[in-house]
Amino acid sequence: MVGGVYINDGTIHVEKSWLTFSAERSETTRLESSLRASLGYGGMIHSFKNYVLRKDPELKRKALGHLNAAHAILDQYGNLNLTNAERAAVDDIAATLNKYEMAIDHAELLVNAGNNTQSIDAEVMVDDKPAFRGLEMLHEGSVIRVSRHGFTTSKGLLLGELRAVLGYGGMIHHFKNYILRGDEGYYQNSLAKLEEAQVLLNSYRSFDTTPGERSALDEIEDTLSAYEVGLRTKVELLVATSSPEQMDSVVKVDDRNALRALRILDSEIAENVQALSQDMDMTIQKIELVSMGLLWISMIVLGGVAIASFVLIRSQFITPLHTLSLSMKELCSGNLDIEIAHTEAKNEIGDMARAVQMFRENLVYVNNVDEQLVQSNDQLNFQLASVNPALESCRLS
Repeated sequence: MVGGVYINDGTIHVEKSWLTFSAERSETTRLESSLRASLGYGGMIHSFKNYVLRKDPELKRKALGHLNAAHAILDQYGNLNLTNAERAAVDDIAATLNKYEMAIDHAELLVNAGNNTQSIDAEVMVDDKPAFRGLEMLHEGSVIRVSRHGFTTSKGLLLGELRAVLGYGGMIHHFKNYILRGDEGYYQNSLAKLEEAQVLLNSYRSFDTTPGERSALDEIEDTLSAYEVGLRTKVELLVATSSPEQMDSVVKVDDRNALRALRILDSEIAENVQALSQDMDMTIQKIELVSMGLLWISMIVLGGVAIASFVLIRSQFITPLHTLSLSMKELCSGNLDIEIAHTEAKNEIGDMARAVQMFRENLVYVNNVDEQLVQSNDQLNFQLASVNPALESCRLS
């Protein structure tokens, strides 16, 4: 019973660990987060918008590097078991990325030609709606796959959603567009995305987080606070009177801590998955050891029970019955001097032994009676033999 309870508890633990492991290890969730990292905050769109603002060739090279990484991730999607809608979404994203590749090359020509920032931005605008729809479709697929394991969300999903809110189509995208274009809609969208990001950070904290994760979440929050301060106190005052380059230099935020923190969250999730895998392996090994122990214990106990049963049956039934059988044979052969064993037993064997004892006593009694009859007959014959001569002489006289 103890072994069974242990195995049952271990099985439940493995089942829960496996569900968590499967939810966090989902390939679609991992690829979605990687794709958004390549496209969004610290990725292609971030570097591209900064290239338009700052004209630094290194930013152009970074944008193309992130773009190539995004294409590589989309190629990995092709190896997964996707729905038709998800495959169409991958194609839409790839088509949009191709347009961005041409836009980056075109922007380089415009920069080299000396065009100003606003004219370059107007020339290289790309319709993002197909890619936005595609990313949303991929996210819905990830949510469905995670929900199959009994979870409404996971750290991996939250990290992907955080990157979506911060990156491509999110806060940094709207923030840079506001600096470039001065449109109030981009300003409001940036603030809304910052609020969404704060909600996601709080949701992430509701999980069982490690010290590294908590520190990373705080660094992201600090960076987002810097963006909010820039939006609320600086850009709003400058947008009507300053050029995009001037506004960018005033509200420039150091993103290195936040980008490092996002990588830490990726690393912590991967380490958690690895720890879950090792924990399941150890638990399964313990269950196997307990199962083998129970098997050997069961074999030993069953063997002991079998031997004990044999000894018990032999001593309590077979041997007494054999002894009684021999006693019956001896009695039948006329040997009445034997002792009947087991007459003191308080069971059926004792009843049988007492019956045999009674049978023996009856035989002894019958034999005694027979002997007395023989003796009486002999005495009578002797008396008759002594009387017959006297009777014969009386008859002759």
